[in-house]
Amino acid sequence: MGLSATQLASVAAQSEISGAGDRRICICGHGARSHSSQALSDNPTHKSFRESGRDQCLPGRMECPCGGFRGVVEVEDPRVFIFRTRGPMGQHALVRGLAASLVRGKTVSEVDWACDTCGATHAVTPVAVSRSGQIAFEPSRDNRLLCADCRIGLGA
Repeated sequence: MGLSATQLASVAAQSEISGAGDRRICICGHGARSHSSQALSDNPTHKSFRESGRDQCLPGRMECPCGGFRGVVEVEDPRVFIFRTRGPMGQHALVRGLAASLVRGKTVSEVDWACDTCGATHAVTPVAVSRSGQIAFEPSRDNRLLCADCRIGLGA
């Protein structure tokens, strides 16, 4: 007994539907489903964090110290948002994921961000901020959308 072509097509169609899922991306640069507060699965790690009231971000095989889900953009395929932040602007996981999406020909909702500090809407990019209030060159609990002037205030 095998599977017919019709049965395989049905399984493939169901996979496509379930794969669509939540298309929101957090300011940390990872998909909503990577966050325990947003995940639909019964992953034991996510479940324990949800029950404790804390949020955990686990993209792929790494742990992101993200302070909690904050959706900032919607994309066609959130699966490419698995990068690690290595600095501000183009080295931030969010920007790296957006670039990977566009390279793959995937659609991204219009990015119309305002600076978290002053509200400016020109040249706003994500920045990981360290505990000391400086730009972080690694994943951080504090991720902000900052304009060029406010980034300079942090040392960029």
